[in-house]
Amino acid sequence: MAAFSAPGMGQTSLPQNYQDQLAPVIAANCHAG
Repeated sequence: MAAFSAPGMGQTSLPQNYQDQLAPVIAANCHAG
C-alpha cells in the first residue's frame, strides 16, 4: 500500500457513484495506520 498515493480532494476524475462508494474505504485506510 506504500506505493499508493491518493490524489488530493477534488483532484479525482471518478464518477460520483464511484466516489460515494470509495470515500468510506479510503477514509478507513487513511486512519488504519
